[in-house]
This record gives sequence, C-alpha cells and structure tokens, in this order.
Amino acid sequence: METANGSSGLAVLRRRWVQLSLAAATTVAGGLLLLEGVVGLPEAIRWGFASGVTLAYLLWLLWRNLPLNRRHGETGILPTLGAGTGLSLLRGLCIALLAGFLTLPRPLGLIAWAPAILYTVGDLTDYFDGYLARLQNHVTLLGERLDLELDALGLLAATLLAIHYGSLPWWFLILGLARYAFVAGLWLLERRGSTIQPLPPSGRRRAVAGLTMGFMSAMLWPIVKPPATTLAGILFGAPFLAGFVRDWLVVSGALDPASPQYQRARSVVLNFMIRIFPVLLRLGTVLTLVALLGRALLDTDAWVAAFQSQGYRWPSLTAGAFAAVELAALVLLLLGVAGRFASFALIVVLGFTIVGLGYDPLHGAALGGAISLLILGTGAFSLWEPERAIFGRPRGSPP
Repeated sequence: METANGSSGLAVLRRRWVQLSLAAATTVAGGLLLLEGVVGLPEAIRWGFASGVTLAYLLWLLWRNLPLNRRHGETGILPTLGAGTGLSLLRGLCIALLAGFLTLPRPLGLIAWAPAILYTVGDLTDYFDGYLARLQNHVTLLGERLDLELDALGLLAATLLAIHYGSLPWWFLILGLARYAFVAGLWLLERRGSTIQPLPPSGRRRAVAGLTMGFMSAMLWPIVKPPATTLAGILFGAPFLAGFVRDWLVVSGALDPASPQYQRARSVVLNFMIRIFPVLLRLGTVLTLVALLGRALLDTDAWVAAFQSQGYRWPSLTAGAFAAVELAALVLLLLGVAGRFASFALIVVLGFTIVGLGYDPLHGAALGGAISLLILGTGAFSLWEPERAIFGRPRGSPP
C-alpha cells in the first residue's frame, strides 16, 4: 500500500508542485505566443495575464490543500497525486486557459472554437478523474476538494464567457455564482453559531451538474445564438438552481430530508416528474416532430433550398440526414427506447437546423421537449432505458 509519513510525503508533493507549476506556466506562455499570431500582441498579453492570474489562484489552491492528499480515515499523506488528481489538474489548466478569453472579443476562424474545446476537455476529465482514482485506490480528500472548486470556477468562467459572447442573457450569471453564494451562506451560518446540517447523498445532484456542464460547453460554440440558447438555458438551469435551493434548505435546518412529510412530498413530486410528466413530454415532442417532418415533406424543394441558402455544401444530403434523425428520434421517443440518447441526437440536429434556418416556435417546442426528456428521462411505459445504468452514476462505481 502506498503510504508515507506526513513530513516526507508533503515534501515530495511540494517538489512535484514546483514541477507542475513550471509546466503549466510554460503552457500559458505557449498559448500567448500562439494567440499573438492570430489576434495581435496586446490582445494576447491580456489573455495571458487573465489566464496567468487564474492559474496562480489554482496553484495556490493546490499548494494549500496538499496536506489533504490522503485517503478517508487515514492520516498518512500519499507521496503521489495519482492519475485521477492529475486529470483534475489538467482540468484546472483548461479552465485557466478558458478564463483568458474573457478579456478578448469573440475570436474568428478556427480559434473561435477554442473556448468550447477547452471547457469540453474539462468536462471529460471531470467524468474520468474519479474513475481513475477509484481504479488506483487513490480517492483522496484533496481530489474531492479540487473537484468541488473546479466545478464552481469552471462553471463561472463558462457562464461569464457565454454572457460575454451574447449566447446567454446577463441574468444567467446566477447559475455561475450559485455555489459561491451557497458557500457564503454557510460561512454566515457559522458566524451566527448555527448548526450546519449534513447533505444526504444524491445521484441526481451529480447528474444535473453533469448535464449543466455539457450544456455550457454547447453555449460556447461560435454558431449558437438566442433565442434558442435562452430557452435551453432556462430548461437546463432550472433543475440546477432548484437543487441548490433544496440543499440550502437542508443545510440551514429549514428542511429535514428524513421527515415523513418531506419523504411523502418528495415521493409525489418525483413520481410526477420522473414517471408521469415525461410521458406527456414524449407525446408532445412526437407531435411536434410529426408537424416538422410534415412541413418538410409538403415542400421538400423549399426545405432543401433553405439549407442551400445557408451555405451547406450538400444541402440535399444534409436535409435528408436531419430528417432521418428526426424520424428515428420520433419512433424511439414514442416507444421509450433509449430516450435520452435519442433526445441528445435530436438536440444536436435541431440546434444545427435553428442555426442554419432560423428559430421558429415549432423548432423551439421540439428543442424544449428534447432537452426536458434528456434531463428527466422518458418516464413510465418506456420499453428500454439503457442510459439508466450510467446516468448520474460516477464512472466505475457500483451500479
């Protein structure tokens, strides 16, 4: 078993911290030189300064919490960070690079996709870091602390950038500041001498957080724009904020999750939201897709011409492929077969369709239904839901 006494293990970690700091600083410097040839030296310096400040904060956070590099219930500090924490540090570097773009107008060309790529890479590392930590028996308090901090900072940076680019309205900053407001509230409770109640474990909390981060990745795509993004933001943001409100009521003692009254109310709400309401959503989304496909079939030439006018290279093939995905999603949602996967594919197709052809209420209704089904699932009378085995469960953990 990999253990070390406190002083020697911490000394090894601090030497490793110096190496990681130099490598991260070199990466930021390389990014500055790359951007200098694209946006000019003054803009690249601004980007480098903002990224450097963010990186310095994250490195300070890592240094401060190095003594937490130990397993639950153990006192010995592990002398290595492990692959899981290494992925978390890569995620932190991506967030630092992402933060630099807050100082620039939206770039043009291929570099415009850099923020979305950086945040998406961070999302993927967040999905696998815990898996690798469990695989190596290297789940530590440090890894958990970094995970929480990076969740909050990454979401804040992505939200600010989406607002900066005009993809989301300014009031969506509430989402990015949610955890910081929650932590500030806990601090105020402690100052008042109030008892902070523990939060019960929740798989849905992690699932909603993961969906929200995936949504924010899409909001950084250079092709998305309101009003479709505003609609998607409301649908993704509502369960995220509702979860924070519920958690605050629990930790503040205003809500007892173990009380019979709460359990009954929770059972009723979950039964409606997870079983009954999704059935209505499925029917509504299917009817909307029937209307969309019917409109396209009635005037196929105009449908293809619309794609051609937006510069699609193969308009007939694109229109046919999009219609095929919509038809497949219609059948799968009607039957309740792999509904979340079908909803995700439908969201992608509707997103590109709205970007190319413009927003209308029918496309908005279909997009809203698909997003809601992605979040809630397809509910009762579903024939096959393979995503239930993995949705909301950390990678590599027991079913």
